[in-house]
Amino acid sequence: MIKIFPFLRCCLLASLLFMAADAAAVSKIYVKPPKGDATATLRKALEKASRSDGPVEIILSPGVYHLYHNKATVRPYRLSNTASADEHPTADKHIGVLIKGIKDLTVRADGQATLMTHGEMTAWAIDSCRNVSLQGLKIDASDPTVTEMTVVERDDSVIIARPHKDSRYEIRDGRLWWIGEGWAFTDGIAQIYSPKNGTTLRCASPVADAAMAEEATPGTLRLRFRGNAPACTPGDVFQMRHSIRNEVGAFINRSENVTLSDIHLAFIGNFGLLSQMSADLTFERMLCAPDSTSGRTVASYADFLHFSGCRGKIRISDSEFSSTHDDDINVHGTHQLIERTDGNKIYVRYKHPQTFGFLGFTPGDTIAITDASTLIPGRQVTVTEARMIDPYVTELVLDGDIGADAEGKVAENRTWSPSVEIRNCMFSLTPTRGILLTTWRPITVTGCRFVKCPMPAILIADDGRSWYESGPVEDVTISDNTFVDCASPVISIKPENVPAEECVHSGVRIMGNRFVSPTPVRIEARSVNGLTVRDNSCVNPSGARVDFTVDVTDCENVTIENR
Repeated sequence: MIKIFPFLRCCLLASLLFMAADAAAVSKIYVKPPKGDATATLRKALEKASRSDGPVEIILSPGVYHLYHNKATVRPYRLSNTASADEHPTADKHIGVLIKGIKDLTVRADGQATLMTHGEMTAWAIDSCRNVSLQGLKIDASDPTVTEMTVVERDDSVIIARPHKDSRYEIRDGRLWWIGEGWAFTDGIAQIYSPKNGTTLRCASPVADAAMAEEATPGTLRLRFRGNAPACTPGDVFQMRHSIRNEVGAFINRSENVTLSDIHLAFIGNFGLLSQMSADLTFERMLCAPDSTSGRTVASYADFLHFSGCRGKIRISDSEFSSTHDDDINVHGTHQLIERTDGNKIYVRYKHPQTFGFLGFTPGDTIAITDASTLIPGRQVTVTEARMIDPYVTELVLDGDIGADAEGKVAENRTWSPSVEIRNCMFSLTPTRGILLTTWRPITVTGCRFVKCPMPAILIADDGRSWYESGPVEDVTISDNTFVDCASPVISIKPENVPAEECVHSGVRIMGNRFVSPTPVRIEARSVNGLTVRDNSCVNPSGARVDFTVDVTDCENVTIENR
């Protein structure tokens, strides 16, 4: 028997009483799914939670919570990498569940509650919150804005295909239109999923290219082409969407310490889950993939997880990313063009049409004045005041005069740049890249598995003239991952720069990874000072060694030692 001395016994008892009191202090709000639309029910629960003086837990009973576009909370939000003013003039987002200005909140569903959207909308948003946790939720759509049809037959000029039951359509004057609740399209972006090959690849839209569409039998389409029908085989699935990101699947805005755990993104529409100007974000045990019982083959309209201008630490662990329409994870900042200087003031402009309309700086931030061509950061200065004078231009007051020579360069917010840890995750059935990373704070990608990425499984870029996604990396570890039959180059470090005396990136280590490929494996690196590629193995599916090449351009201090 273990003896507990009286003093320790008193301490233990006090600790247990404190824990019990702390647990009792958490207010609990129980919610059941109503018949019909659930937005009002969930809104009332959140209003009640906002009035609490302490931690609150909203517990969602099992069932489906239907969220309708015409019942949603409408708020204007301009969000990074979404829609231009021409594509979406109003900026309105139709938000099913808006969590705004709340702290110490947990929304828990234990894996048995589904938020089901109807129409193009944003399923949920977390705005201006602190210490928020979402647990055990499933997000899905009754009318997913990525439509699907499975090839039944193909000959030289005809495809016969069967649309998925969730992909509704009309034929108007011989042209196929995909329709949902309040939306419709006929052209758009397409890709083809091959169950046989285990790949999803971008392709021309068979609907846009068809000369004539008709029903072959009820629920079966016949598409006729003037020339050859698109290459496909029975069983392949065409996935199609329009290109306007007028909504996002969900977003986190100007919030801190947000955790998502055991969340299933079965379908997330019109972009993905965007985190913007937020800090300390954790994503664990995420399942980003179609519901296994749905018969669907795509789970996201674009990226799964997108991070723009965040800070603190982003942690993503023990998660699966499969069947998206763009990148799985993208982490970056934003370069803004310095149009004009006026003493200690500068005027910076958003340049990419799909990113604008939100204030990207706060007093106390450090910004780097960067040459847009070479991407070499120059002087760093501190922001003392920041205000937007229109949706594209921000006036920044700085702690000193930076001179007229800053005009034409770009400003990067170095404060709002996160460290990133991606651990024990699976990436498959992506048409583009697994992970894009551009942040100067420490990056770790470890214990992950990448399968058949048709573009670089990991891309480290940085640009000041196209997407304007910043910035240079300084501390990157890519270790103990497995890359299976991915495109060449498997890993790409490729800033969009004009070579200069200095390197853009630094401190990149690619170590202890396993590459499985029937063909030689290649990594490319440009403009890196301090590149280490060591102890990686490269084999074919039979286990025999294959060639491993590291293409190095304009790099310094390079070490390559592979098995």
